[in-house]
Amino acid sequence: MRSIISITILTFREAIRSKLAIAVAVALILIVGGMPFVMKGDGSGEGLAQTLTYYTLILSTIFLFTTALWASAAAISSEAKSRTLQLARVKPLKMWRFWLGKWIGLNALFGFFLILTLLGVWLRINSLESHRIAYAKIPPVLPSIDEQIEKTIQEEIKSGSVTTKEGLRELRRQLRNQVPYATIDLEPGGKWLWRFNTDKPIDAKRPVALLVTFSSDSYSSTPLSASCYLRDVAKTGSNAPKPPTFQISNFTSREMRIKIPSESLVGGNQLELGIAHTGNEKSSPIMLQPRQGLFLLRPAATLEENLLRTFLAMLPILSLLIAIGLTFGALFSLPVALFTATGLIIAVFTASYVISDPDGLDFSEIPNQTPLYAMNTKLASVTTRSLHKLSYSAVTPTPIQNLANCVLIPNSEIVESIKWNGILLPFILMICSSFTMSRKELPE
Repeated sequence: MRSIISITILTFREAIRSKLAIAVAVALILIVGGMPFVMKGDGSGEGLAQTLTYYTLILSTIFLFTTALWASAAAISSEAKSRTLQLARVKPLKMWRFWLGKWIGLNALFGFFLILTLLGVWLRINSLESHRIAYAKIPPVLPSIDEQIEKTIQEEIKSGSVTTKEGLRELRRQLRNQVPYATIDLEPGGKWLWRFNTDKPIDAKRPVALLVTFSSDSYSSTPLSASCYLRDVAKTGSNAPKPPTFQISNFTSREMRIKIPSESLVGGNQLELGIAHTGNEKSSPIMLQPRQGLFLLRPAATLEENLLRTFLAMLPILSLLIAIGLTFGALFSLPVALFTATGLIIAVFTASYVISDPDGLDFSEIPNQTPLYAMNTKLASVTTRSLHKLSYSAVTPTPIQNLANCVLIPNSEIVESIKWNGILLPFILMICSSFTMSRKELPE
């Protein structure tokens, strides 16, 4: 234990001696302090706060995470080059303790910078009433994706559209990509009914809101309009309070956040949302992706609590990047370690971006594929999917987006991030690095 603490302290001293800490602090101050002078938002105070929070944290974390990755890659490769690692093996010092001391020291250093970054953001948005509350996102009650896929498959089998195992396998693959992003249409005169189950009763002092993203034909010559209401399902009859109603006339692909008075919804756990298309018969349909673009927002936490959740979700990701840097530093020389680690991060985010597009890996419609081209597309598809699965726990958390949009970072997201990014994956990398360092040929 003493050896781990000693290496942790030495890591701090080396960072300060190399002026790394000062350089990182100055850069973060310039980013956090300078962003308000270049961001304009959408003209509203709330829009400016969202834009400022999002881009400030994006730029800060990109810089912080990249610096942590490079600094950790240099932490061990430079030790090997300067023969310090050779002395550590002679003592003898178990390599896993050496690695763990470096990892803890760098985590403490860059975790401190992450706290300073979030503190700077808090100072910027603390005075805004719109950002003092974080909302929990509650999706509408829908059948699970697997249930919807199986229902569609059974309908296709009954109609005779699918007759072979290969066709069934291809249909299942297509539905797996399409169902989460499926769009439904509401024709003029039609009506949608959605239900939301809340985990806590509605409080009159903390009004709920709707988060909706409509996708409609922006080139329609006839304006679109909709009449909406939100009511407590349990309150029916002549004595039931009148549900809050509201009109929507601006249908674009941007996100809408609609605040709704909660007096008539107090105590409700099950709410019903009604949306009626009130445009004339020549109006284009109203389009919506219910799994992606419709949520009930319930006040769930304060800004300070959400900032703490953001820190707890982001620190494990930072820890994983430090572990990756230390591992590549143990395997390669410094230039190769930096190149390989940076390339891996770029590949991971590229794979995540491609997977997010339902048709991103669908090459079936390309005509006249040569055997070589088909083999390359198959290899690219397998590599991309495998890389995404391996990195899923690291790229899934979206604390920055949630914080900027005043959405509560879920407990499940924090737990998964800590479990995979902060514990299990670094542990595996520590074992690999320790084994490599104990057998690595060092320069004389």
